[in-house]
Amino acid sequence: MTPSEKQEFVRQVQEFATSDAVEVLLNRLEDKFTQDWKDTAPIDTTGRESAFHMVRAVDALRNEIKSVALGEAVDAWNRKQKSKIV
Repeated sequence: MTPSEKQEFVRQVQEFATSDAVEVLLNRLEDKFTQDWKDTAPIDTTGRESAFHMVRAVDALRNEIKSVALGEAVDAWNRKQKSKIV
């Protein structure tokens, strides 16, 4: 990926990450899987674990989107801090 392609990619991810539609969709998925988790019988360990893992997957997706969107800012901050070290 060229630097300009990477810059465009980061810009697109930042737009995606700050989109209200994306947040609503992720929240709806999280709510759905949480409800699935609550609705499974205590004896249905496979169903409960599956729903739990889906909730965790939505959370991981949300965090990955934020990580990529904030990556450039974090890198710049780290470079700035590194330059202050004597």
